[in-house]
Amino acid sequence: MARSKRKRCHSPASSVGSDSPKRKKQKCEETRFLLERLRRVQMLQSDEEFDTLYELDRVNGKLGYGSFATVRTCREKASGNIFACKEVSKKKLFAMSRSAEMIDLTYNEAACFTEILPEHENIVKVYKIYESPNYIYMIMELLEKDTLAQTFQRYSCTDARVLFRKIMQAVKHLHEYGVIHRDLNIGMKNICFRSGDTNSPVIVDLNLSIYLPHLATRIRPGFVIDQVFSDRELKQIIKRVKLDDEPPSFDDDVSSLGKILSVLLTGDRQPKDPPCFKPGCHPQAVQLLCVLLDNNQRRALTIEQILNHPWFQSSD
Repeated sequence: MARSKRKRCHSPASSVGSDSPKRKKQKCEETRFLLERLRRVQMLQSDEEFDTLYELDRVNGKLGYGSFATVRTCREKASGNIFACKEVSKKKLFAMSRSAEMIDLTYNEAACFTEILPEHENIVKVYKIYESPNYIYMIMELLEKDTLAQTFQRYSCTDARVLFRKIMQAVKHLHEYGVIHRDLNIGMKNICFRSGDTNSPVIVDLNLSIYLPHLATRIRPGFVIDQVFSDRELKQIIKRVKLDDEPPSFDDDVSSLGKILSVLLTGDRQPKDPPCFKPGCHPQAVQLLCVLLDNNQRRALTIEQILNHPWFQSSD
């Protein structure tokens, strides 16, 4: 039997506008802005229902936090398994001065994980997303606390090639399905690792990502775009993230990757002129870096062509 089509509705952000704080609080409690259209998001009737399923470590389990979200370790009560849980406070989200934009981005992140993107070994696994009256809970695999920001100086040029290729493959996966990450910056806090393996990078946090269907070359089976986004919503998202009148593009990510490669090859977050490369740095690595840091050369290449660069094919 065919699945019934979900009710079309306006962007959740459009309901916030210039409401009073009291009205915003009321709308926060009434609005299930993920459940309205994301079929894989699970509903919790009350905030307390989550506590019957998982135990959040609110004492020693904090892994990260932001303006409206906190990431903590949690234990699934049925299995005893340990996960990371991103807990989004809808009250804080709706109260922000930029609430319309951040609500759209929160929705977009959930849509990426539940509808748009198939799994990839170098992108964080999100197992379940729940929405209660006042919170969104994203259950994810638990990764190492150290990020690439803490480990970048450890890599030789050869190790950097293996690591960077995996990061590039993850970004290629995002781009194939029309997603731009937009937060792969030189701080490298959004590149983590699985337990005990600093050669297995995992891209996390799609909270600033955007979905551009006209750039996608692949579609996840079962994904029906007009059940998840309206044309008006997509245009509004693009309008919000435009920089210097330039529309967002895949080059936003690839440009950031060039800066990350510079850090990996030099061990220095502040590039010198001329750069001082790590001992044994392969000439082809230097040549690729020059390409990625040059706007014209970089924009003339696809990410597939970059992955076919001779440095990635060499064995020394």
